[in-house]
Amino acid sequence: MGGQMALTELNVADKIFTHQYIVVGFRPEFKVSKHISLPVMVGINAVRNAYYDGRSLSAFFKAMGREYDPCFQIAPYFSVSIVL
Repeated sequence: MGGQMALTELNVADKIFTHQYIVVGFRPEFKVSKHISLPVMVGINAVRNAYYDGRSLSAFFKAMGREYDPCFQIAPYFSVSIVL
């Protein structure tokens, strides 16, 4: 899991700019011959939209009750490579 947060100012107000992401998966490797293998990557990438929020304790508790909650959006991924 990763993400970034920046303490910034927007429209003369102190704000927090943040986003998060998660990458989960597994990578089996299949041996084709003595010198060739095929690593396969299968997993998901979950991303939470970037947004600005207030920088006070009361803004933190207000954020828990808001209608728009920037939820995680999930995308599957798959890849194969050749190792010689």
